[in-house]
Amino acid sequence: MTIKKTTQSLNVDDTTPNPVEELEQPITAAAEEPALQQQQQDSNEEEPKAFCVKCKTKHIMENPEKIILKNGKAALKGICQNCKKTTYKLTKKD
Repeated sequence: MTIKKTTQSLNVDDTTPNPVEELEQPITAAAEEPALQQQQQDSNEEEPKAFCVKCKTKHIMENPEKIILKNGKAALKGICQNCKKTTYKLTKKD
């Protein structure tokens, strides 16, 4: 049994990114994430969205009102903007 050794030369370009340099760069996107999440939560509180069974998409609810279902769970009841059918969104009890 013979083992054949081969040597290959690696062509290293100056354009390849250095992983150490990438780690040293400041991370700005992660710092902005909490602010973006807060904005999304604020917009969700103003305009609640619910899944419409007829349209099969999420739409903003018109005239949302807080209700308690028969099983005791809290929900928002509103009207789909697209097809004008009744939509429900389950929420936390306040």
